[in-house]
Amino acid sequence: MNETNVCLAALAGISLVAAIPIAFYAAYKTFVAKTFVEQAKYTALFVIPIVVTFALGELAGITRLPRFSDLPESAPGPTELFDKMSGVQIVLLAIAALIFLAGNKWLMDSHNKRSGKSGWDAANPFKPQFGNYNTRERLAFVIIQVTTLALGFGALIA
Repeated sequence: MNETNVCLAALAGISLVAAIPIAFYAAYKTFVAKTFVEQAKYTALFVIPIVVTFALGELAGITRLPRFSDLPESAPGPTELFDKMSGVQIVLLAIAALIFLAGNKWLMDSHNKRSGKSGWDAANPFKPQFGNYNTRERLAFVIIQVTTLALGFGALIA
């Protein structure tokens, strides 16, 4: 590794250490944003440090991002994908999908009912969805997402 790569690798490490707390802060602020401008600003604050970290890592040669030649010719079909999975993995993924879809649908419906919004308000990209969530709704959202990720992780290691 030449000197330039070592310097870029050090910058990538510094960028990674800085990006982690910035990403958590920006994700939270995006979640509680009350205007579209706030949501866009904090989304950019979330994305830019992560992209900079990956770019520095790629330039330093410490990561290997996929190249187009590395991609398969075609995506596997559902039968190819599920035939390689055990029954436990399929059940865990099905439960995770059910919790994700039904839980988020329930959460959006209860939030819209509480706040008096129509169901079509969720389709407007210029209205932040989570700006006026109460503590109970935010906690439910976190529980749904963590449960879904835990079940997905369980399916990966099963």
